[in-house]
Parts: sequence; structure tokens; C-alpha cells
Amino acid sequence: MKKILVVLAPVVLAVELLFSSSYTDDMSKAQAQTAPTKPYIVFVLTDDQSEDMMKQMPVLKTRLKEEGITFENTVVSNPLCCPSRSTLQRGQYTHNHMVFSNSGSFGGWPRFDALDRENSTVATWLDGAGYRTGYVGKYMNEYDTTWVPPGWDFWYASAGKPLDGRVNDNGEEYLLPGDHVDTAFKNRAVQWVKYAASRDTPFFLQLGMYAPHSPGDYAQKYADDFPDARVPRDPSFNEQDVSDKPSYVRNLPP
Repeated sequence: MKKILVVLAPVVLAVELLFSSSYTDDMSKAQAQTAPTKPYIVFVLTDDQSEDMMKQMPVLKTRLKEEGITFENTVVSNPLCCPSRSTLQRGQYTHNHMVFSNSGSFGGWPRFDALDRENSTVATWLDGAGYRTGYVGKYMNEYDTTWVPPGWDFWYASAGKPLDGRVNDNGEEYLLPGDHVDTAFKNRAVQWVKYAASRDTPFFLQLGMYAPHSPGDYAQKYADDFPDARVPRDPSFNEQDVSDKPSYVRNLPP
């Protein structure tokens, strides 16, 4: 049976549903009919997720962490959102792709677009190598347009401010009804993976979730799912002397 290579990069609960038993049964049938020589790839990018959150995500922990590989000596070259996302698309350090911040003249998606960086990305490379490519979820800061970047065969990306519910669905913009945006992203990703897996070409899906990035806006159906979870009590918790910290930290209450 053809394996699916799943890459989790904390920067999602959706992975749990991607690998539910009914879904994997359907996938097995599709793979038995068409088994491409290249791997299926699902790249899941979570936002501001720390490793200790895995304790509250048993399916993710057993299906990915325990059965997969953890790169323990990995360093993110730039921890800022849009420069890091630009690096993921281009494989370059910040000083090479030149997207330096999340907004303003030297940052955000408008900067990435103005420099024509989308003409050569992981999407165009894999598309040129015969992959069916799909993008679902959060793309880059200040992406607010019906423009679909080259190389993506399927596009379902958030448009505008985080969590406002507007999406660009293959060039058509509309407002999501009701559901939390990550729920909509998960549903759309599962739908597209089932479609892509039934075809005779390998596929690459990048799924970008908002969770667990602040604000702590979550789907209400999960409100009572983690009664024992609490903020880690590491040395920075209620630190008594913050005089050596930046002003925005010094001014925070305990």
C-alpha cells in the first residue's frame, strides 16, 4: 500500500480526522487501484504550537510523533510569521527572499508578490514534477485578494484578517458560514485528499491552520475537551523579576 508522508511543522487537530479509520480504509481502496511511484505528501503547518501541547492530542501523538521522526536539532532561521512562511515556500533564508516582516514596505504577502517570489516555489516545482498540488488554510500575512499563486491546482486560502471567515476558493471569495475557520479548512482538506488520492498522479497538500495562535478563539464543541490542561509552570511563569525584559513584558500583569 502506498504510504502518505505527513509532515507536521509547529509554527492540528485536523490531522486526527485525516487519519480516522474510515478515511484510511477509503484511502487503502484508492491506493490499491492507482499506486503512483512518488509519495503522497501532506504538509501540516500549525501556528505557534509548542511541543507540550502534544500531551493533549493523543491521536496526533501516536500516529505522527511515535510512528514518525522528530528532528531534535532543527532551528527555524526566522521565527517571525511571514518571513518564515516565505522560507517554507522558497527554501531560502530571509536575506535571500527579502521578506523581512509581517507587514509594511518590507513585509507581508504584498512584498512577496511584488518581488515575484511566487513564480518559483514548492508549488511550481512539484507541479512541474507531475504532482497535483493543493493549498488549504492560512497563507501569508496581509494576503487579501482573489489572486491564486502559480503552481497550485487547488486553492482554498483565508483572505483578509485572521479568523474573519473570508476565503479565496480557487479565485472566488466568500464568507464562511458559522464554523470555525480551522474546521472549514479541515473539512476541505479531507475532501480534496480523498479526491486527489483517487487519481493516477501523486499529490502534495499544504494545510495551514490558525490554531493554536492567539486569540484563543476555538470551536465551541471543543470547549470541555481538556478539563485537566493547564499552562506549563516553567521558569517564565509569573517570573518575579522581569526588569531585564522588553517593556511589553514588564508591563504585563502576572
